[in-house]
Amino acid sequence: MATAVGFKQLTIRILNGEKPVLDDNIFIIKGDKNKGATSSAKISGLSPEVIKTYGSNKVYNISGKGTGDVKIDFDVIDIPEKIKDKILGYQVDEDTGVVRVTSDTQAPDCSVLLEDYIPSGEAIMLGFATGIFSYDGNEWNTKEEKGKELAAESLSFAAGSADDGLTLSKYIGDKSEGIAAVKEDLKMTMKTP
Repeated sequence: MATAVGFKQLTIRILNGEKPVLDDNIFIIKGDKNKGATSSAKISGLSPEVIKTYGSNKVYNISGKGTGDVKIDFDVIDIPEKIKDKILGYQVDEDTGVVRVTSDTQAPDCSVLLEDYIPSGEAIMLGFATGIFSYDGNEWNTKEEKGKELAAESLSFAAGSADDGLTLSKYIGDKSEGIAAVKEDLKMTMKTP
């Protein structure tokens, strides 16, 4: 897997069967003021579980197919509560603005797209076809008189496979066809009327 120089942008698409609409079921986190910023993403579980068959006092066969337990641990800065509420499946009362988490709360299926550049300067896109977000909580501390760096919040994304078996879609380069193909894989193509 190619190494990114940083973590420029994260796009999240709620897979709710409706057409992609920016700031409704598709969200772009790219460091715009008061709209959140990316800090880090740690991807794990891309390797399949290796199964060894022993026979005649040695390893007779080694097999491994697909992926392991694919997961992304994100650190994000100042992600808007509205976005977190939607991707975590929290219930929002539109009249009062009260957000509720109940025993029936279910995070929706989402796809995610991570974007940056590799050391050679080419763009890299890593897309995960489906999965759900989880958020374990945060920490509150007393106010300090001096200015303080904003703390990153941690979100986790447990990835799965789409109906066609797709887990990961990767593209390195700047061709519009490659970029469009990854976005199509993730159901992030926003069609104009």
